[in-house]
Amino acid sequence: MSGGGGFFSNFNRIRIGSNPWAYLPLIHGPMLPGPVSISQSGFSAMPISLVFFNAKVSSKKVEMTWATASEENFDHFSVERSADGIEFFEIGIVNGMGNTSKRTDYRFTDAFPLAGQSYYRLKSIDFDGYTDIFDYVLVDTGEDAVDFNIYPNPVENQNFSFQTNNVPDKESRLVIFNSQGKSEAVLEVSSWIGEFDLPNLQPGPYVFQYLSSRGNAVKRIMIR
Repeated sequence: MSGGGGFFSNFNRIRIGSNPWAYLPLIHGPMLPGPVSISQSGFSAMPISLVFFNAKVSSKKVEMTWATASEENFDHFSVERSADGIEFFEIGIVNGMGNTSKRTDYRFTDAFPLAGQSYYRLKSIDFDGYTDIFDYVLVDTGEDAVDFNIYPNPVENQNFSFQTNNVPDKESRLVIFNSQGKSEAVLEVSSWIGEFDLPNLQPGPYVFQYLSSRGNAVKRIMIR
């Protein structure tokens, strides 16, 4: 521990470990009267020390890599994505090492990124629930074409998952046509990912058309 000096040269201050302002009378109260002990529990180490976080486009996918210098009581990372840099959504979870003083490298792939620009960031969560959010990185896929995925394909049990690289708006919807070109269902799309229940459709081939203000896309899907 150490005290005195610097901007607050008129006040005693106490350093605990790497924290030079563990006790400052101006903030914490009256001067300490003599030999005392101070708990360091309020200044415990952060769960992780992040070395770097990078994201780049490769083969129409976004590859993210990052590393930690150390981890303490650390549970997992939440990988988050945003279309505007303001509202972020979790797209994946990567488990941590728990406790380690060695460098650990991580990797995560967004196999179906948004068209154009998007933002990625990491959120760390330790075993006690403490969270920390790190700065985002901006990625531009250079893709303008609207696309979507339906899975599983074939669709079973009259429900399926939907994902698009487009940010839906009030005009976004999914139209399902039978093999004769007749519309069987129109589903409103309000999020880039979601789950849908189908009306009772006969097994067979169908055409799923995603419509939005940015463009349209078509997929041929089997229903069992």
